Amino acid sequence: MVLKWLYLPVLVLITSGCTLTEDYRSFSKSHGKIHKEMLLSEVFEQSLADYLILLKTKNITGQTSIEKQPVSETCERYILDIRYSRANPTNPGKFDVYVFCNINLLSSKQMIPKQSFANKESFLKALSTTYDPWAKSMKFKVASPPKFIGGVYDHYEFTTNQRAMVSNVSSID
Repeated sequence: MVLKWLYLPVLVLITSGCTLTEDYRSFSKSHGKIHKEMLLSEVFEQSLADYLILLKTKNITGQTSIEKQPVSETCERYILDIRYSRANPTNPGKFDVYVFCNINLLSSKQMIPKQSFANKESFLKALSTTYDPWAKSMKFKVASPPKFIGGVYDHYEFTTNQRAMVSNVSSID
């Protein structure tokens, strides 16, 4: 009987423990900081860039909304792919930003050349000057770190309007 009462709390701790990590709290915080009418650069400045840095290797992509496709005669949709990577602890890490046509593969057509940024400040500046205009009418998906062994993830989405400002933020699912 005592084992039965011990089993339930241990099971709850095991299954919920993954959502209590610093990584998951940063994911949740990034969601809570996004508000309507923010530019993409402001979204990343508030805490989404910090979330990427904390995870060491992560990307967030946005793609042109279905109702705004095709974006040109030669391109169905734009993909804005923002990546952060840090290979080892002695490497400070970097942000890479791509604007692809149709699909986000390195071999795909890029609308502007890939740019890399050695720090958060230069990345945020480039977002506001170069990349905010590419973020018009897009849907971005942000995935959590894995919650459980086996790759169970939460996520949220946010969309931008024709002025590249946040128009909607989903709940965390």
